[in-house]
Amino acid sequence: MPLPGQRLGPYEIVACIGAGGMGEVYKARDTRLDRLVAIKVSKEDFTDRFEREARAVAALNHPNICQLYDVGPNYLVMEFIEGTPLVGPLPPEKAVEYAGQVLDALASAHARKITHRDLKPANILVTKQGIKLLDFGLAKQQSGAVGEADATITDLTVRGTILGTLQYMSPEQLQGKEADARSDLFSFGCVLYELLSGKRAFTGESAAAIIGAILHQQPEPIDAGPSLAAVIRRCLAKDPEERFQTARDLKYSVTMAAANEHAPLVASASRKRASWPYFAVATATLAFALVLWMVAKPSPLNEVIRFTIPMPDIDWRQTFSISPNGSQIAMVLATKDARRELFLRRLDSAEARLLPGTSGVEDVAWSPDSSEIAFVADGRLKRLSLFAGVIQDTAHSVKYRGFTWSPTGVFLVSPIEGGPLFSIPVSGGTPAAATVLDTAKNETGHQLSSLCPDGRHFLYRVFHQDGHSAMKVGLLGSPQHQMPLEAPVSSVCAGGPGWFTERTYLLHQHNGSLIAREFDPSTGKRGEQVSVLARSPGLMGASILFSTPPSQVIGYRATQFSAGKLTWHDRDGRVLGVLPDAAVGLAPTLSADGRYLATTKYSETRDEIWITDLSRNSSTPLLLGLESATTPVWSPDGSHMAFMSNRGLHEVEIAGGGASRLVAKMSPGWLQQYSPDGKHLLYVAASRNELKMVALAGEPNPVSVAPAGPTYYPATFSPDSRLITYTSAETGRVEVYVRAVPPATGKWLISNNGGGMSFWRQDGKELFFLSSDRKMMAVDVQLTPTFRWGTPRALFQTNVSGINNGRSNYVVSKDGQRFLILTPPEDVDTAINVIVNWHPLLRKPARTE
Repeated sequence: MPLPGQRLGPYEIVACIGAGGMGEVYKARDTRLDRLVAIKVSKEDFTDRFEREARAVAALNHPNICQLYDVGPNYLVMEFIEGTPLVGPLPPEKAVEYAGQVLDALASAHARKITHRDLKPANILVTKQGIKLLDFGLAKQQSGAVGEADATITDLTVRGTILGTLQYMSPEQLQGKEADARSDLFSFGCVLYELLSGKRAFTGESAAAIIGAILHQQPEPIDAGPSLAAVIRRCLAKDPEERFQTARDLKYSVTMAAANEHAPLVASASRKRASWPYFAVATATLAFALVLWMVAKPSPLNEVIRFTIPMPDIDWRQTFSISPNGSQIAMVLATKDARRELFLRRLDSAEARLLPGTSGVEDVAWSPDSSEIAFVADGRLKRLSLFAGVIQDTAHSVKYRGFTWSPTGVFLVSPIEGGPLFSIPVSGGTPAAATVLDTAKNETGHQLSSLCPDGRHFLYRVFHQDGHSAMKVGLLGSPQHQMPLEAPVSSVCAGGPGWFTERTYLLHQHNGSLIAREFDPSTGKRGEQVSVLARSPGLMGASILFSTPPSQVIGYRATQFSAGKLTWHDRDGRVLGVLPDAAVGLAPTLSADGRYLATTKYSETRDEIWITDLSRNSSTPLLLGLESATTPVWSPDGSHMAFMSNRGLHEVEIAGGGASRLVAKMSPGWLQQYSPDGKHLLYVAASRNELKMVALAGEPNPVSVAPAGPTYYPATFSPDSRLITYTSAETGRVEVYVRAVPPATGKWLISNNGGGMSFWRQDGKELFFLSSDRKMMAVDVQLTPTFRWGTPRALFQTNVSGINNGRSNYVVSKDGQRFLILTPPEDVDTAINVIVNWHPLLRKPARTE
């Protein structure tokens, strides 16, 4: 043992300051640089463990990690640190501050594939400058997967040898398995538990009792608030796959969880409309949006609170999602250049801020702890840390129809191409099937509905070849688990406070009322239906878009049943006439001779097609004897009309007065147009977002015109049937395209700064569309011998409504001189009505007749 005044090389010993199983630690002075250092001296010859420590620590350079200066024959020279070991309990704010610095240090080490393997409070010093992480004496540098040779090494890392301090060791360390970064995160969970509570997470009267507790038991609950408690539970998961996967992700979660414990929940808000970006060109107007989300912490006394959130006008591709803690709203809106961007707004603020780097965003999903937003942009799945402002590309290309972020650590995704659902590990990895198509029952695709509050079960919609759909319950990790569910296809799951709640509800809208019934996702058993909101005008025709369980907040938006006005304009925008109210409906379409107009009218009980004789201004419903009839299109000679119902594709002879003919049983979608020869119909399949042609004679035999993926509506044939114009967001910006009808090839971008809702003039000499700021645009085109087009030019400013049921809300006369435009009503209330703590509203049995 060196004595004070003795030297080890150029280092003069000052005092012994510690000892352990691996050797002694001395305070010394570097005589060359005249600075104090710490020297760890081995009891015996330099061991493999000390060599590993030297390699590990020397590779690290981080302000929260003790720095290695030098290596001697049997000693290590390190930074001398004046500080005290970390001891709990600490105030939550201070514990989270220190925890963040520890995780910064671990993230730096893990980035170099170095694990500490002995993280404990004694190895964490508190200094005036902050935290310092000590003693990488058990650190292991990972060089890759463990091979057969590694399994026979009779060294300190041999399988079956336990390294570390018992109370802070992970289950895999205790079992002698390979320990990676996730093992350090387990140990960190033990440290954080101790910092907040002042006691150890796992205790026992003997080593065997402690090992048993770590392997098989959960620590006692502590008063750390639900969000921080959830973070600790996930850190201490027995299975490494169920823990946080990186220290950086864990830091975000710890920081946001601490903030969430004190996040204010707005109890009132002005109905004055906030200044939102203008969201221009559209592909699918949502006549109503009903949103559900959860708050992690109920308001005092479980009081029912109501308020409103001002929102932009209802328009296409407008997506909004409330954070699971109920404090923020993420919105996908289009800026003036028609690029979709992600905006974030706190519910206690009237301002929304643009999140940089999110251009081209398609959809969003919140992380369960509200610290991150996952989004799809340019076909890539990405993650945005709200704490650090850093965007991470998950390296997954995704064509999807919706996704969610499960607390089990996976993204659950609906593929746009149809087929089963699949899951993607949040930390990265290979996608895996989450459901399996039942081919014996002619299932063609699955679509995600919502995640259940237990974080494992989920609802999904099943599409069949004959066009009907139904609901099932799935289970993450068990693709073969398929439990039929007798429930409306618009149903979503909601629950009580916190993830993994014991109570789950199915929610759906029925005739203007919101209905709930208790539901057990593991057995499918359902309780009595009860009303949450009875006969609310804003709920008529509502569809529940999504739910972030467990929902304690309901948000709904007034339905736009009033379609506004249908007004004729000339090419300069001058008003030529206004149609009577009886003629007004959504998705207008003109007969080829321009004499008749067909629209769809929606009501609480029925969707109907109305026909207006424009020469007499008289309107009558088309009596079809069907529960629903939408998206009408005229045949080229005006003698027939095709439309969609809940049964499939129909055609009816207008003058014949007979019943309609069911052409094909098809999944939900949007009719676009007859081909000029009347033999085919252009159709967009909603389940796959795929543009198809359907034959009217013989077998329908749908033929793909454009692959599944981007948006392909509205879409219309050129007068010579060789080309199709359509609106698509395939590049991240909404634009107008023309493409050749297969088997011919060719595709051309027509708009140059955003655009949509395109139509051909009937003589094929002009193409019309709306710019991103809703100006009516015209483009000179030439169909033969090859397709050519000119520069778009503005005709006049419009106030056209968005798209309904995949169709435009304006039409053009056959000579291109007049435009019939549907404008929205002036008094539409676009605010989201919010109800916090809706459970006390579960009082009366529901009447659903």
